[in-house]
Amino acid sequence: MLAVPGAPKQAVDKGRAVLSAIAASGKTAVVAVLGDESPIPAEFYSMFRERGIPVFRSPERALRALAHATRYGRALAAPPGTATSISTPALPYHGTLPEHVGKAYLAALGISIPKGKLARDLNAAKAIAAEVGYPMALKAQASALSHKSDRGGVILGIESVEALASAWDAMQAAMASVALDGILVEQMVEGGLEMIVGARRDPSWGPVVMVGLGGIFVEALKDVRLMPAWLSRERIVAECYQLNGAATLRGMRGRPAVDVEALADVALRVAAAITARPEIAEIDINPLAVLPSGQGAIALDALIVTRLEP
Repeated sequence: MLAVPGAPKQAVDKGRAVLSAIAASGKTAVVAVLGDESPIPAEFYSMFRERGIPVFRSPERALRALAHATRYGRALAAPPGTATSISTPALPYHGTLPEHVGKAYLAALGISIPKGKLARDLNAAKAIAAEVGYPMALKAQASALSHKSDRGGVILGIESVEALASAWDAMQAAMASVALDGILVEQMVEGGLEMIVGARRDPSWGPVVMVGLGGIFVEALKDVRLMPAWLSRERIVAECYQLNGAATLRGMRGRPAVDVEALADVALRVAAAITARPEIAEIDINPLAVLPSGQGAIALDALIVTRLEP
C-alpha cells in the first residue's frame, strides 16, 4: 500500500486511515512511503510496527523485500534436495586431505574427476602418462600443500615424455623440503567454465553450500551464492542463475551454454556429504570444469578438511 506522508500531523492521520484499511481487509500488507527525503514522525512508524506491518521509504525497497520473503518462503516449502540415494562413505579424522585422497572421495560421491594416478618415481609417472595420454599435469601431493600452486607444486600442459622428465625434476627440486605422498599424474581437461562448489559447517547456520565463478575469479570477483545444504536441485539451479556472472552459464561471445544441471548435481552431492558426515568440516572444489550442456562437470582440484576428532 502506498502513502504520501505530507506534514507530520497529516502523516499520522493518513497512517491511521491506511492502518484501518489494512485491518479491515484481513490481508498481509506492507507500506511504502513515497518521498524518502522527507522526515516521518516516529508515531507513524510505531503504529504500524505494533501491528507487525513493515514500512519502507520507497516502492522499490518494498518490492525487493517482498521478493526476498517470497524466495525464502518457497525455499522453506520446497522438499529437501539431498537425495538419500547418494552414498556418503566415512572419512578418517586426520585434518586436511591431500588432493588425490580428496578426489577419490569425490569419485565415491559420484562426482567426475580427471583420469590419473599417484606416482612415486619417474618411471611410474611415465607409465601413468602413457595410460592417461598427453597433455597432462603433475601435482605434488601432501597434506601440507593445500595451496600447492603457490609453491611450484603444479605443472600443467606437459606434452611429451621429455617434458615430463624435465617437469618431474623441477617439481622434486621445488618440493625438496616437503614430505610428499607422491606426485599426481593427471589428464588435462580442456574447455569448460571454471566454477567453484564448496561447503562448510557454520556454527550458527549448520551445513552451508557455496556455488560461484571459480579459478582466480572467486577471489577477484567474489561472485558466489550461499545456500542451505537441504535445497532441492531445482533451487540450486535457480541460485546459480542469480550469480552476477550468470550470463557465462548461458553462453556468450561464441561460448556455448554450460551444463548447469551437472553443476547443481555436484553441489547436491557435496551437500549430502557434509550433511551426513559430521567428520567433514569443509569441502572445496576449485576449479570445477563445467562442460557444455549435457556433457557434465569435472572436479579439477579438491580440498577436504576433516575434524581431527569426532
